Amino acid sequence: MSMPTLICSIFALISCIVLLFIKKQLVKPFYKSIWRAAFIFFSAYLLIQLIVLFRWEFVLPPQRIADTGRNFAFITGAILAALITIPIISIDLILTYRKIQKSKNP
Repeated sequence: MSMPTLICSIFALISCIVLLFIKKQLVKPFYKSIWRAAFIFFSAYLLIQLIVLFRWEFVLPPQRIADTGRNFAFITGAILAALITIPIISIDLILTYRKIQKSKNP
């Protein structure tokens, strides 16, 4: 079992739970956009890490030599989750900005 993948999966799960608890405290639209982006990032990261962990534990047999793909999977997962999150937060921030502008100028 790859310890970095397991540790990062636990970290992402705890982060999602913490984000769910602080959701009700946010009142400003931009803070809600940042919250959505963080939740999407950690959810995507957790999903990627669990898929990787499942694949390596049950589908592919472990190798006897050092497997750098397994050792750096947490970095690759973070990059993929960021690539998923960046367009989503960009669109969300643009829509939030337009919504605020419309409410100020009826």
